[in-house]
Amino acid sequence: RELIQNAVDACNYRKLADKHYSPAIAIEFNNDVSTITVRDNGIGMTQHWIEKYFLAIGISFYQSDEIRDVYRNPRIDFGFISQFGIGFLSSFQVAAKIIIQTRQAGFPGLMVTISGLRDYFDVKILEEDCPVGTEVTLILKESKTNYCRSVEYTGYLKTNIRFLKVPVELKDNNGNTVTI
Repeated sequence: RELIQNAVDACNYRKLADKHYSPAIAIEFNNDVSTITVRDNGIGMTQHWIEKYFLAIGISFYQSDEIRDVYRNPRIDFGFISQFGIGFLSSFQVAAKIIIQTRQAGFPGLMVTISGLRDYFDVKILEEDCPVGTEVTLILKESKTNYCRSVEYTGYLKTNIRFLKVPVELKDNNGNTVTI
């Protein structure tokens, strides 16, 4: 849920700058349900954003003065979900490793690899082009793969994200696609 909320915020932020933009979020399970990938076509991140906000515990870009400086119109209701800058940490309840690929328009793509909550992270510039947006791949702890069945996850998503204004597409480990 936290990764989807981050994706929704990224899509909403991109929509502020581009009224013709169509937001999209996709969730995909690999065949043996050992990885879950959450992909959005939102604003993406720069290295500055990754270092200052994403990898800093308790600091949310969407609650920062930096975002308000970009859009000085006090009548804009940002409506961002992210409040505290800690939601991403919940990924480590199930993930042994997390790989993030992200790109903001006008900047190179980046790959962030986090091997554990108490470990270092690695940020690399991607040589190949990647689309604008963010892709987060959770490589699940072996002990958690039994709890992450795509059918159960679909039910959970339908219950918890049904009121979001951004479509979420789920591709299960059998290749079936459902739009929630």
